[in-house]
Amino acid sequence: MGRKSLDVFAKGAGGTHFNVEMQIVQQKLQKRSRYYHAQMDMEMLTSGKNYEELPDTYVIFICDYDPIGLSKYRYTVKAVLEEENEYSYRDGRHTIFLNTKGTNESEVPKQLVNFLHFMGASLQDSMKEYDDDLVKKLQQTVKYIKRDREMEERYMLFEELMDEEYSKGKAEGKKEGRAEGRAEGRAEGRAAFIMKVLSKYGDISEEVRTRISTITDINKLDELFASALNLNSAEDLEEFIQNL
Repeated sequence: MGRKSLDVFAKGAGGTHFNVEMQIVQQKLQKRSRYYHAQMDMEMLTSGKNYEELPDTYVIFICDYDPIGLSKYRYTVKAVLEEENEYSYRDGRHTIFLNTKGTNESEVPKQLVNFLHFMGASLQDSMKEYDDDLVKKLQQTVKYIKRDREMEERYMLFEELMDEEYSKGKAEGKKEGRAEGRAEGRAEGRAAFIMKVLSKYGDISEEVRTRISTITDINKLDELFASALNLNSAEDLEEFIQNL
């Protein structure tokens, strides 16, 4: 999982507020949950709400270790009256500890067990086939995020390479005494990288290569490169070519 924690803040139906944190470093969390509840309440009060209008708040810790030590997948904390334990003191605060290392599968929903197994799995195991709709959606989301990051990295690499091309063009321009040499070098470099991206999705005709190589507008080439990065199939490539 790699990171110490990942906070997610969400608002549900009726204004219910959620604070979800992924926790992989073992530590006591009881007082941290108290702080998170107070933080959400103060943010709502300072925004103009009256304390009587405060919605329910949920603080949920997803732990890659057992935070309580009773081998449960889920620990639900709620306030009760000491004098009458069966009476629920409903102040709207809910604290839930989820444990990826639980063992009481028969006592909790199968969907929750699947989710926690997924959250606690290694990178390789997390992509295996799960018979669970939620986990499948999460896997698709992970793939999308990874792809999005890969696209960002590609674009950053492209920018670095283009800077190199610009420097080369600039040097050549000075040497030859031609200012247009700088622009030509940048345009040629951009066109070449557009072609490399497109070639991953199918054959590129000589006509298309010629059309792209004759574009000298740097902004236009940058737009084409960004569009090329978003291709996923041969059909996308065909549409891209038609829109040139």
